[in-house]
Amino acid sequence: QGRNADALALYFGEDPARCPFEQVVTTLHNFVKLFTRSHEENCKQLDLEKKKAQKEAEPEKAKGESENEKDELSHPIKELDISLQSQPQTASAK
Repeated sequence: QGRNADALALYFGEDPARCPFEQVVTTLHNFVKLFTRSHEENCKQLDLEKKKAQKEAEPEKAKGESENEKDELSHPIKELDISLQSQPQTASAK
């Protein structure tokens, strides 16, 4: 077990003779805690950015939908105009 502790200290660039195992473990534990906290903060930030992007996209999406509705309403009117224009031509052809 002592060799494993020395190998761990060497892995982290510490001199096993000058750095007790407890210090290596404490340093590793602190690193893991800080890493986990940082990861959680990054996830929260990502969620906030996604929500912000969704809120910004909603008015644009609603605007696009209302324009599509206007287009859909104008199509039957155009078709009606076309059919009215074509009826006199067919009547005069008779």
